[in-house]
Amino acid sequence: RFYSKIINIFKCKCGFETYSFEKILDFPLLFKEDCNKIKLTELLDDYFKKEKIKFETKCEKCKKKEEHIKAIYFSQPPNILILSLQRRNERRRRKNNAKIKFPEKLDIGKYIDKECGHKDENEYILYGIGNHLGDMNFGHYYAYIKLAKEGWFEYNDSKVNGCSDVEKSFPSAYILFYKKNEKS
Repeated sequence: RFYSKIINIFKCKCGFETYSFEKILDFPLLFKEDCNKIKLTELLDDYFKKEKIKFETKCEKCKKKEEHIKAIYFSQPPNILILSLQRRNERRRRKNNAKIKFPEKLDIGKYIDKECGHKDENEYILYGIGNHLGDMNFGHYYAYIKLAKEGWFEYNDSKVNGCSDVEKSFPSAYILFYKKNEKS
């Protein structure tokens, strides 16, 4: 399963909650304009952070149009977690080449809704990295893939080269593929 199910929780000031569910294939993680070095966990924290929103309809409980707090959580984590790094700034017409540190093992436990029954499905292993060298108008794509027993390989056009290890902090990564750890 490549898609995730997420739950959107809207909580009124009176404490009443409403919910909506949706399926998502990938998670677009936005870079801040002025960053030149960032951790993947910071981007995830920003994606899943709670936010205040103005509700256009009346609360079912207090019958008022109150500000709500919106929270997003996984209600069903995917088997394959796809994280898309949004390096493009369309307004400024340039690419953010910030270095991003990403772990080989990723724990998403704090982003899982505790009432949905998937709280133990939280550990993921990095197995694929899509890269882009160049600017917004021109560039070259290549990938790193980890094979279970053989290790990391670089796939670049018609060339395949083994790698002793993949650098975990570089400006060319634009999409990360994590698979659920079979132990979790």
